[in-house]
Formats: sequence, structure tokens, C-alpha cells
Amino acid sequence: MGGLLYFNDGSGDGAAAYRIEMPQTLVDGEYKRDKDDGAEKDTGISAKDRAEMKSFGIEDADGDAGSYQSDKRGALQVASMYGKIPDPEKTIALMVARMDKGGREDGTAPMGGKVERGTYKDYRPHGFDGVVLKCKADKISFSFGDLNSTTSLGQCLWADKGIIGTVMSQPFDAKGNDKGMSAEELAEMTAKIRKEVRKPR
Repeated sequence: MGGLLYFNDGSGDGAAAYRIEMPQTLVDGEYKRDKDDGAEKDTGISAKDRAEMKSFGIEDADGDAGSYQSDKRGALQVASMYGKIPDPEKTIALMVARMDKGGREDGTAPMGGKVERGTYKDYRPHGFDGVVLKCKADKISFSFGDLNSTTSLGQCLWADKGIIGTVMSQPFDAKGNDKGMSAEELAEMTAKIRKEVRKPR
């Protein structure tokens, strides 16, 4: 699904028109969209999701999402919501608080593993000109038969005055070789992804 959004940019210098689009590849072609991702279907959010977005301070929300795979680095889940977001920093703070609460209540990990929760921190990687970008990486330790492995599950949230986005890294592979990305590495990748999905009209 592609959508048009109108918002003041992070600097507040004026209005701009953008469309948001989940492409078939991300990060310079490293990640390819899943074949069963429903790329040709309308993925607009439900009324329930729209109501939840309103609780985060997002009015008239709509969105798009995509699942991606890399042969070397595992999976990415990318999503964005756009609408009226008068206070992006407050919206991200509310989302972080909700997600942290959900993580604490869940507390589970694959294969009976253990989770060491990371903390969301602010990042300003090169090329990022949005209002706010926060990332964290959770450390996951698990065992399966003779396999003992530790990896990182990363998540970033970013926002401008008319759009928010999330990027989640899931680096598991069959042999447990992929240790995942640090929060800083995922922040740098998220800045690239933001440019690739946020297109001028």
C-alpha cells in the first residue's frame, strides 16, 4: 500500500508532501520482502488500531508494514503510521512506555531462553533529520539440544510531525550464528530505511 501524507518536517520550516511505500527491497537491496507478505494487498490499519494510535496522540492514523529477510542477517519487521502528530517526542515516549510494560509482562524468549531487556536511548545517526529516534537491543540467551546461543533482538522507533515508524530486527538463523545488531547499528540502518520508505510525492 502506498499513502500520501502531509506534515511539517522536523525543522518546522514548512509543509511538505510525501508518500510512504514499503519497497520490495531495503538497505541497498540487502533485505528482500517476504513473498507471503501480502505486498499487493491493502494493509491499512483497522478501526481498533486507529483508536489505539489516537491514545498515543496520532489523529487520523493510517499505515503500512512489510516483512523482510536477509540471507546473512535474518528478518526485519518495518511499519509506519502517518496522520496528525503534533508532538512526536511525546508520542514516541508513550509508545516506549507501552512497549516496555508489555515486554516486562511477557518476559518470554524462544526455546525457553532468558531475556535481558535493553533500554531505549536517543540516537542521531548520520543522515537522520527526523525529530526523534530511539532504539534498544534485548539480549536473548537460549538452548536447543546441543545448541547454546546468545543473540540480540533490536527495535527502533522514529517520528516526525506527520509520521512514525518502527524497525524490528530478528536475527535468528538455524545454527544460531547470527549475534544480531547493537542498538547503535540498528539506529544507523533505521536511518537508511526511513529514507527508503519515505518518498517525496
